[in-house]
Amino acid sequence: MLPPLEQRIDALPDALCEPLLLLAFADSWHPVSSLTSSPELPEDWWFLVNATLPLSVLPGGGAKPSAELLDALQQRLATASPRTFKRLASEQARRMRISGDIGQSVALYHAAGERKTAERVLEEHQHQLMSKREYQTVLDLTAAMKPDWLTPRSRALRLKAMLALSCGEERQALGREAEAMLAAGDHNPTLVSVVADVRHRAGHDPLALHLLTETLSTRLTLRDRLELLDLKVNLLGYQGEYDAQIASAREMVGVAQRLGDLASVAKAHVAVAYAWSDQGKLTEADPHFTRAVKLLKATSDWPALIVLLNNYAQSLTAAGRPGEAKARLTEAAALPGRTKRHEMWLAVSEAILHHQYNMHRAALTSSALAVEAANREQMDGQLMTALCMRAERLAMDGQAKAASEASRQTERLLTDHPYREVQYRFSKGIVAYAAGDYRAATEHFAQCDMEQMIGWDRPRLQLYRMALERRQGTEPDTQPLLHLFELIGTSYPLVTDTLLLGDTLAWLRTQPGWAPRLDALFAEKSAGTVQLHLELYGPLEVYTDQGRLHIPLARSAELLAYLVLHGSASRQELLNALFDGSTDQRAVEHLKKLIRTLREALRPLLPDGAEPVPSEHRRFSLNPLLQPTVGWLPAGVFPAPGVRLGGPVQVRGPFLADVRGEWAADVRQQVHETLREHLQQAVAAGDLTAHQELRVAEGME
Repeated sequence: MLPPLEQRIDALPDALCEPLLLLAFADSWHPVSSLTSSPELPEDWWFLVNATLPLSVLPGGGAKPSAELLDALQQRLATASPRTFKRLASEQARRMRISGDIGQSVALYHAAGERKTAERVLEEHQHQLMSKREYQTVLDLTAAMKPDWLTPRSRALRLKAMLALSCGEERQALGREAEAMLAAGDHNPTLVSVVADVRHRAGHDPLALHLLTETLSTRLTLRDRLELLDLKVNLLGYQGEYDAQIASAREMVGVAQRLGDLASVAKAHVAVAYAWSDQGKLTEADPHFTRAVKLLKATSDWPALIVLLNNYAQSLTAAGRPGEAKARLTEAAALPGRTKRHEMWLAVSEAILHHQYNMHRAALTSSALAVEAANREQMDGQLMTALCMRAERLAMDGQAKAASEASRQTERLLTDHPYREVQYRFSKGIVAYAAGDYRAATEHFAQCDMEQMIGWDRPRLQLYRMALERRQGTEPDTQPLLHLFELIGTSYPLVTDTLLLGDTLAWLRTQPGWAPRLDALFAEKSAGTVQLHLELYGPLEVYTDQGRLHIPLARSAELLAYLVLHGSASRQELLNALFDGSTDQRAVEHLKKLIRTLREALRPLLPDGAEPVPSEHRRFSLNPLLQPTVGWLPAGVFPAPGVRLGGPVQVRGPFLADVRGEWAADVRQQVHETLREHLQQAVAAGDLTAHQELRVAEGME
């Protein structure tokens, strides 16, 4: 006995049944437009189907057939006209794919007997979902498929999604399942990438690399080769096999370019950039960083671009290029798609920049923001770094209690990893040194294993050890410090601790061969920056590479000197310094005019669009691309963040003779006394150029 629906279809006239089968894949029917798909429908067909079949009325005069009705018509069409069924099923499958209904599209392709097409559509969509990290959607999609519709590659992608969503014992069991599938003879490239990743996460990188290299030696599609090269490049980076990493990344560029895959070309350039950067060869890395940035902008991959710019900034910071590092961080902070995690990374990187280059006031602010951001994101490694910097900066600022509290907070973050232990010990030693507890500082520094320290901190540790030796009356050997500079390729770490180690740096300058090194270090212009040289002894004068800089208002030049010597400042701090704390409207408007004038004088020195005197967090500062230098500064009088010593001191008259603000007058006598002592020591050491400067200095109050 026929089911009721089949009986209804059979009740239709023969002249209607056959042409009606052509509407078996149409989601909606219409009395007129349906004639395009089935021209042989009789004149009264619409009346007959509405009277006989289960249809739902739609706005506009159409109707929607039930799923059961369409299924019944499709079964009849497959029997009555197989070729027509195949054609219509394939056309509908393509429409379903375009609309995003991949499950229905795959089912229709299978119904049409196009198995290869169905498998390709499913695998491609799984790959797309995996690239977007939509792992649960992958699992839902494959669960809706019949088991025999899943190819080995589809099953491997399902396993990969399950691994991404698992942890602990469940993840280990899935890893064993992947290894078993490989051992059973399934060597499809997707499964190979899954097993290689499982081995990497288990700490078996050599085994993972062997599997990848072996598979890459076989014949593969370009897409499979690209996927395996991507993984191999990353694993070689983890292993520190930089030459092999660069070679594989260059091969990856070629494959990706043949596929027209700009995103993968960018990833390959990123890998090459990191490989060179990790070896301390930033000059070789620069063009690859630049190329990757352009490609990521072209593909609008903002999250990846933020990460790249942040890491590039850290490399620039370590290489002695702080102005460029700041520019990269500023660029990253303005991109769309930033998450709280991104903002945390940028905050920590900015704090590192300020701390390492002794931008003291800025570092006090940025290290606090970095601690707050890392705490919020619960990133213990970043929090450890931020807290250590915070403790050191507070110690350098004379805030002993706050520094000890920040240092104490790092104790809960200690793990078995030796890097964190040495971070903690080194920072603890600096806090103790700043507090005058040299015995505790010596003990902490003695427990620091240099091999576990970042390159920048190794000469810093050595310099503190030398300072402690001098306090014990021992003449330190400078050769170990020199050797460390040769290893890391820069002497810039000497600037980080000038607030605590000024005396040791002054002593170091008197040692054979060190004066030219220190003078060059503090006078050197960082790549990508604009040097501003300030002559402070006599009327204030400012010079660039092109000669003396004209600043129309003398008080705007004074504002420049204040920002150079004190670092970032709030509006109230500037009013206190330049206008004796006056907050009336006249003083506020005058300050605004001074800032405008200074900006106009400095703007031609910078790239288009760069703000010479930016205001961030309600504090004014100089653009980091402006690198100030002075001939000499007394230790401990000014924070002088980012100021370098450049050239011999020239004494033409009193310190900032034409500056009106009390901020200069209050320290002028102290500066003069310290300057005379410095010049007397220079004369005693045989510096013939210091005689004339000393005569002028001795005539000053």
